[in-house]
Amino acid sequence: MIMRASLVVATLAAAALGDDPCTTIGDCLSCVDSPHNCGWCSTKVIYDNGQVGTQCVGPQSGNPFTCLGIYSTEECIAGYVCDEATYKCTMTNPGAGTTLQECLQQCIAPAPQNRSKSSFQ
Repeated sequence: MIMRASLVVATLAAAALGDDPCTTIGDCLSCVDSPHNCGWCSTKVIYDNGQVGTQCVGPQSGNPFTCLGIYSTEECIAGYVCDEATYKCTMTNPGAGTTLQECLQQCIAPAPQNRSKSSFQ
């Protein structure tokens, strides 16, 4: 009985994603060039029900989603990533990264540790 309920839940989740032909596309260029009116998110989308989706989605599918990255619809837009060696934001590949503003907010060098010790006697 428990197995049957689990199977139904998994089937419903797969059916929700199956309604959107865009979700089967795995790269930005193919996604934005698709005849299905797809868009590419530089991160996996999050549906309103909390489910994490793919990066290629179609807004016409009827499943509202949020893209926390850069959403490209006509061409793959290059975002920015933090270079953790220099703590500078650098442009990355098209279809990846975040906005420059988001990168600058998150790409902050850690505060230097004070290694000198004071001795009081």
